[in-house]
Amino acid sequence: SIERLAALFGAAGIPVLALKGPVFAERYHHTVSDRPSIDVDLLLRPDALPAALRLLREAGYTSDAEIEAAYLLAHSHHLHFDRAGEPQLELHFRAYHGFGVSMPASALMDRAEPYVFNGRTPTLVASPEDEVLYLCAHAAGHSFVRLLWLYDLKLVLLKRSVDWRLVRERSEAMGLAGAVAYAATLLERWLSVVGIPPLIKRRPSGARGWMADRLLPVAAVPSRRSSTDNLGGLLFTAMLADRASAAGRLVGHHVLRGARRRIHRAAPRLAPASWSA
Repeated sequence: SIERLAALFGAAGIPVLALKGPVFAERYHHTVSDRPSIDVDLLLRPDALPAALRLLREAGYTSDAEIEAAYLLAHSHHLHFDRAGEPQLELHFRAYHGFGVSMPASALMDRAEPYVFNGRTPTLVASPEDEVLYLCAHAAGHSFVRLLWLYDLKLVLLKRSVDWRLVRERSEAMGLAGAVAYAATLLERWLSVVGIPPLIKRRPSGARGWMADRLLPVAAVPSRRSSTDNLGGLLFTAMLADRASAAGRLVGHHVLRGARRRIHRAAPRLAPASWSA
């Protein structure tokens, strides 16, 4: 549970920031049960990761296989941990990784605010601007397949005072302005959110904006995982990348990864084991 994990890390002097999950539900919904979660997302600074891994193993958590963990450390933003009777833990060592760029943990941790969950469990939460930025990136990175993610953003905007100038500055600095702009546009179009400045809603223009609009109806529909579905989501997120070079890195990485995995499945004795991740 979030209480047990926060206490575990707190006793070891490891600050953690709660992303989404029960802490978010308590802050923005009437009750935690109104916003159910199947996992717990916690962010820590990368230099605290080795100590956190030891703590979790000693507490009986199991993690990703070595090859998968190596891939996630290099190309993702969290590791997975499981323990019987507990929700899965996603331990973030980066705030977010996608659109060909990374949002470092420091982007949220440096401006984190204290929060006491359930009246007794101290943890950290993101500043209003960082929370909006993170939630926009998360929703866009998953092609907006769950309307609930946009509704979470709507609740944040209703309950917190947000400095949109800072959101714009930070999103541009991180290469996430396109993702934030698209999320803001959908908040207005789908959930009737008002008051978002036009400067924030500058979506990708030209061919990329045109393509993103046409890919959205396909990418945003929940479906069985397939190569076609994955390709649609990949191309959609590539259209939201701020720079063509970032979009190229994103597509190139996933195309190469898919090719390597197929080669490994076809000839596991000939391909490097790392190609299976």
